[in-house]
Amino acid sequence: MSLIIRAIEPHELPLYSGLLLDVVLWLQNQGTPLWSPEQITPEALLKLYRLDEFYLAFLKNQPVAGMVLQEKDFLWDGVADGEALYLHKLAVSRTRAGQRLGRDMIDFARQEAARRKKPLLRLDTSAKHPKLCKYYEDYGFEFVGYRHLEDYGFHVNFYQMPIDEAPESVAESR
Repeated sequence: MSLIIRAIEPHELPLYSGLLLDVVLWLQNQGTPLWSPEQITPEALLKLYRLDEFYLAFLKNQPVAGMVLQEKDFLWDGVADGEALYLHKLAVSRTRAGQRLGRDMIDFARQEAARRKKPLLRLDTSAKHPKLCKYYEDYGFEFVGYRHLEDYGFHVNFYQMPIDEAPESVAESR
């Protein structure tokens, strides 16, 4: 059965929150926390993102990965609106780790950026997670900056990649 990536339905937000919680707990057990459980509840997520910005991937009708795609990001100071699509909170079910689902989600984000005629796909991530930074660099994202957000106690690396050509469809989208 093929991977289906699509915008979520309102009743599916808890599924995405659950995927994020699995990742949060796994990272905490690894000694490398990224988000807190309180930051990824459905209510907390809706304070930061619109419902139409959430995407889930399904295999055999089971959610296996999720992400947020936004057209604006307040962390990217001095960037013109409409210049990029921003990828946030990429999460893959721990039971599906190592199956290229993260890459499939990024491929989908690239396709979506191309469809929306955005010249760049951007993301920001914790500078304190070198394995995560390397993952994005190995995919092809270019490191373009660093910032320490003192108000949040967060060290952020900024990455982007040009959208010259989107990859061929990796998943059925609906």
